[in-house]
Order: sequence, then C-alpha cells, then structure tokens
Amino acid sequence: MMYPYMILSDETQITHSHIIEEKGVQKIEVHFERPTEDGFDTAKLM
Repeated sequence: MMYPYMILSDETQITHSHIIEEKGVQKIEVHFERPTEDGFDTAKLM
C-alpha cells in the first residue's frame, strides 16, 4: 500500500510505502506520479 506524502504545484504526487525489511535492511519505496492526457508519468525509487 502506498501512502500520500505531498502534491507539488505541477500536480506531481509523491507517495511512499510502509517500512520494508529485507535481509536486515530497512527501506521504503517512493513513487512520483504526474498526470498526463493519457494517464500518468511514473517514477519509482527503492
């Protein structure tokens, strides 16, 4: 599940996951989504 973090002035939405632990390392996923005429432009960081 992704949680909203903020919406920028160009309507880009930033969301984040819960804390994920893998092999003793904690991390989160961050998604950037910008609306377009055909849907969304998306970038994901892990």
